[in-house]
Amino acid sequence: MNRRSFVKGTFAGSLGALYAPAVLSGTAGKTFDTVLIGSGWWGMNILREAIASGRCRVTALCDVDKSV
Repeated sequence: MNRRSFVKGTFAGSLGALYAPAVLSGTAGKTFDTVLIGSGWWGMNILREAIASGRCRVTALCDVDKSV
């Protein structure tokens, strides 16, 4: 990674953080259908937090490992 690509990425991330409240304000009170593909350890943690938020409904879950 060079300095120019780092600065571009940082700038894009800053704009996203700046406009996130405006974008997310329209989603208040909505419930989202959630699909998890490739659950694994991280996926299950993310799904657990999504369910705990009360704003996500699990629609589908898929993983090639039957033990998950």
